[in-house]
Amino acid sequence: MSMSFGEAFHFYFSNVFDLSTLITYLVVAFGLSLLIKKQKMNVRGLLRLLLTFLISFVFLVLESSLLFALSSISFRYLFNYGVAFAILLFCLVMMRERVLTKSLKIFVLIASICVSEVLSKYFGIFVALFTNVRFLIQLGRSVPYLLFVLTCFLVNRFDISRYRTFSKEVLITCFSLSALLIGVSAFEHAYESHETVICLLMSVLDIVLALILDVTYVAIYSIVENRHKLISLEVQNTLVEAEKVSISIDKKNREELEKVRHDIKNQFSYVNLLLEQGKDKEAMTYINNYVKNQPVLFSFSCSNNVINSIINLELSKAQVYGLQMDIKVVVPPVLPFEDNDVVSLLTNMIDNALENYARVDGEEKIIIRILKQNDYIRFLVRNPVDGEKYDSNNLTKSKKIGKNHGYGTKIIRNIATKYNGYADFSLEKNHFICDVLLYLNVKG
Repeated sequence: MSMSFGEAFHFYFSNVFDLSTLITYLVVAFGLSLLIKKQKMNVRGLLRLLLTFLISFVFLVLESSLLFALSSISFRYLFNYGVAFAILLFCLVMMRERVLTKSLKIFVLIASICVSEVLSKYFGIFVALFTNVRFLIQLGRSVPYLLFVLTCFLVNRFDISRYRTFSKEVLITCFSLSALLIGVSAFEHAYESHETVICLLMSVLDIVLALILDVTYVAIYSIVENRHKLISLEVQNTLVEAEKVSISIDKKNREELEKVRHDIKNQFSYVNLLLEQGKDKEAMTYINNYVKNQPVLFSFSCSNNVINSIINLELSKAQVYGLQMDIKVVVPPVLPFEDNDVVSLLTNMIDNALENYARVDGEEKIIIRILKQNDYIRFLVRNPVDGEKYDSNNLTKSKKIGKNHGYGTKIIRNIATKYNGYADFSLEKNHFICDVLLYLNVKG
């Protein structure tokens, strides 16, 4: 017999909303408040945590009562997934993250709450085998939700939104395991069994799968964190190497200038003698030959220290390859990008140009432009290549870019995405062009 909306509400708070439900919602609200907890808490943070807890609890109560009323009218099974819906809405509103990390967290949390709800039913059956005390049975039904609290703690403690590069394999594993848990929970909701052995086996399976999911999530964080540390270490090594190169270049230039300064007096004396003898042509020829034979002072300087160091490092590599570069850099002294990202971006772009350089029309230079364009910084590297070795439809997959890594263009694209920019790779008349824009008003 169907009830009216008001009757359904009254019936819910009179008969359905018992002590077990109250404790459950308190535990779930506590878990949700853990999701937004910051590592370092102050008074304001504690008040925010308490407010989140209260809002979450009130929202759970109101949402479950509303769903119960709707279920009584037309949506028969909607009430069974009320808490999962509440968590989904909470995450969509409270989490301000990228779609990928937010989706992963939502999947993990919903899988955890679905398992907790199924276990709640089983734990109620187990406790009822040993006691008829209603309070203990209701308390026992609330215990499995501590699994959800554990998951919330882990999601907060190991926050994968700090990082932006993820392995497809580990992500697929975590998403698949979450989907499996949600599917198993849905099946158990539909399949009602009160046989003790079956309930026990299903409980063990659910707990094991839930713990595996938590471990998998933590493992993903550890893998990504270690990769980030490795990249950061390599970037620091690159910066140290760049500083050494800059110091070496400065020392070499000073030595050359010192030689010129000591030698210039004798050279001027000889030229003066030629001029006194009326040998103007000989003097001019001597001066021209002297200038041609002087070593070219090799260095680069711009307003940004990080870019300056990396360009000098890449210039030293170009000398080893016997290549020349045409460089123009006009940027502010301070950029709102992490040094790690600038180093990774430039070394990947320029190293690729050096490694894949092909002389097509004489001694062509590698073109490097780093310029401010409106609200963006543009990084452009253009180098001649053997067009026959490139597939214009498969540019980003044909080469390995970056020292000790096969990420290549993926690194470049990730950095561009991080700063709300874009990365473009193109092949034009035997020239490979890597063009990247980074938005100035977005901090990494």
